[in-house]
Amino acid sequence: MAKPNPDFLHWEDADPALRMRQHNRLFGWLAIAAGLIFLQGYMIAPLIPRLAEIFAVSAQEIGFIVPAYMLAYALGALFYGVLSDRFGRWSMIRLSLLIFIVCTALTTTAQTAAQMSFWRLLTGLGASGVIPLTFALIGDLFPYAQRGAKLGLLFAAMEG
Repeated sequence: MAKPNPDFLHWEDADPALRMRQHNRLFGWLAIAAGLIFLQGYMIAPLIPRLAEIFAVSAQEIGFIVPAYMLAYALGALFYGVLSDRFGRWSMIRLSLLIFIVCTALTTTAQTAAQMSFWRLLTGLGASGVIPLTFALIGDLFPYAQRGAKLGLLFAAMEG
């Protein structure tokens, strides 16, 4: 079980209405983040021809930026769950978001296709904790009867 976060009430004597409002607010922000992360994974594909021109490489060479993100995302997701059990879900979600945001910004500094692929790889690694840990956090924060609706909203946010 994840460690309690003092920013979001988890103790038994907390006001249940306040606790639910805090959980819903957190969920809203995480749904937005999940939608942006999902978009980030796929929005780059239409840009490949233009990026090939910018970096003066073939579309196949610059095209590696898509699987670089996806493979790092898939591999990173395997480790965030274990880390969140040890350090807390919210702590690992914040770390994942921070890595994602910083590496996304750093992709703008790429001078070569290899640098762009490197930053996309790290961006995927950063992004890989948010959505899986949000699924787990839903299980931690919401009663069983509300989990299906929250998961549905999260998937809707990811699909846009």
